[in-house]
Amino acid sequence: MIPPESRTRSYYHHFIRLSYVLPDLGMITKPCLNIDAHRAVASWRRTACDQGLVYREEQKRLLDEYRGDFIYLQDGSVVWNGPEPTNLGSRRKLSGDKKDSALWLKYVDPEEREGERFEVYEEFQRLAS
Repeated sequence: MIPPESRTRSYYHHFIRLSYVLPDLGMITKPCLNIDAHRAVASWRRTACDQGLVYREEQKRLLDEYRGDFIYLQDGSVVWNGPEPTNLGSRRKLSGDKKDSALWLKYVDPEEREGERFEVYEEFQRLAS
């Protein structure tokens, strides 16, 4: 397990690590993908902040259900939980039909050793609106 105090945080849809990217690269069949990168990144930022605030609001319930596990939140729901998130394969598959919605990774720790700063998510939402 990756201790929360030394784990690199991932606030966007995909964090660039070869173990995460390689399964996705194998799925690319067309070299030019027609996506609006600015719109996609803006959506990932906004929805990542949304998930951080969902976690804060639901923290007690999530602690009761997932204490000591990592969770991926997407659109207010836990889409994956377990002790080790590094070998899940394709994040594209995990996100399902919600490609514009961020997967927000969090270690569910009652001591909050990660030191999540929820006010940053509120500030981003304020500036984005």
